[in-house]
Amino acid sequence: MGRARVQGLILAATVALAGGVEARAADIVVVVNDQVQVESLTPNQVREIYLGERHYWDGIRTAPIHYPDGVQIMREFLRRVVGMSVDQYRTWWVRRIFRRSEMPPITAGSETESLNRVAATPGAIGFYSDAHLDGTPGVRVVLRLGP
Repeated sequence: MGRARVQGLILAATVALAGGVEARAADIVVVVNDQVQVESLTPNQVREIYLGERHYWDGIRTAPIHYPDGVQIMREFLRRVVGMSVDQYRTWWVRRIFRRSEMPPITAGSETESLNRVAATPGAIGFYSDAHLDGTPGVRVVLRLGP
């Protein structure tokens, strides 16, 4: 076996392993501020919140928090929970803003920033990879989605 062939096989194995790591990183955990009196949510209920179709729970205004378009967890969440691409989601919200004068979800620059906002904001909801949740006070997990 030639050197180029061996290098090609090593590269292919590295890419395959990286793909396995990416699939594991696709675990999504949805949390709410611990003042929200909800123990669990279905993916459809989370979808309704992020599409602006559900505005309150127990008298508290929902405050969904998401990420900029290019963030992997945002793309994965939209695909798996909302059922839209980033472009479709952006278009959805542009229409809601102009037709109904609604406010879109708050954009956080990172999972850490988002998690801090959920912990500090009554009615807030956010989504994360499992790695960002260790010991975070002020939040409660309401939905876990495996890869």
